[in-house]
Amino acid sequence: MRQTAFKKIMPPQDETLRYMGYSGQMLTEQFCEELDICRKKVFDAASPKAVYSRFALKRTLQGIAVVPTSLVLSGNDISKLLDGCNECILIAVTLGLQVERLINYTQPVSMSRAVMMDAAAAAMVEAVCDELENNLRQELENEGKNLTWRYSCGYGDLPLSLQKDFTAALDTSRRIGLSCSENYIMIPRKSVTAVMGIGQNTAAVKPACEQCASKDDCQLRKAGKSCGYKKHA
Repeated sequence: MRQTAFKKIMPPQDETLRYMGYSGQMLTEQFCEELDICRKKVFDAASPKAVYSRFALKRTLQGIAVVPTSLVLSGNDISKLLDGCNECILIAVTLGLQVERLINYTQPVSMSRAVMMDAAAAAMVEAVCDELENNLRQELENEGKNLTWRYSCGYGDLPLSLQKDFTAALDTSRRIGLSCSENYIMIPRKSVTAVMGIGQNTAAVKPACEQCASKDDCQLRKAGKSCGYKKHA
């Protein structure tokens, strides 16, 4: 089990806009100034932390068991992703409670700023995940192995209800202050958990929109756009 704190990453402007549903509208100078203020406030409030560990995988009738934990990954999509993988890495990343408190405090004062902050926080936690994934990918390449792309509970047919077993496997509550509610919502909300398979000939393939659990409510998809999680080699 490895735990780390990250050098803070300024929420990328383009990703923040994407989470806000931006689709090429004209951006005013005032809007851009407000957005920069909100990104900076999120940056200042965030305390990015991550915990991750490498586990063996075992195929069972119930799904793919993450040994020696109680987590069993079920569903056809995760089975396809981990095809040929005998090991995996589980990761959990959080920005900390201060970001959530900032957004909650801002909502009654300025809903528009709260929306910008929420989008900036989403962009920031994904950027931290990307950095961690890139570091892990390099480590595995040095062993002559590859990583799949990261896959989270709630994607495709991987049940969101596995979130509790997932966080327990990494002891996230004690290690990085990340817990899971009875409704499987992570606290703090700006947090991510994911699994990545380890294999010799594994390609970093991301699923198409049709495999995403959010496809029916996705504003980007309705606008004919993609968040980037599409099939590619």
